[in-house]
Amino acid sequence: MLILLVDKPPKIAYSCRMDERGFPTTLPEFQRVFPDEAGCASYLESLRWPEGFVCAHCGLKDKPYRFGTRSSTVFRCRGCDKTTSLTAGRCQLIV
Repeated sequence: MLILLVDKPPKIAYSCRMDERGFPTTLPEFQRVFPDEAGCASYLESLRWPEGFVCAHCGLKDKPYRFGTRSSTVFRCRGCDKTTSLTAGRCQLIV
């Protein structure tokens, strides 16, 4: 499954050619940039919060709590304790 977000390119340095959206242009490049789900989550996180995590509920800019036993895409705000998903409220194309 391939998930693409319509958003700004991330501020991550990759050692491969990227298109204007900051996305790999070939399958080998894609596999190098996104070797596993953690790599995909890191990319999506940099798209959603380019300046770092910002709570949608209270607006706090701080590192969120991350759950070791849950998906790497679930975060909890340190200020208001609200949980949010990395993909919540996002427009996605699933191919």
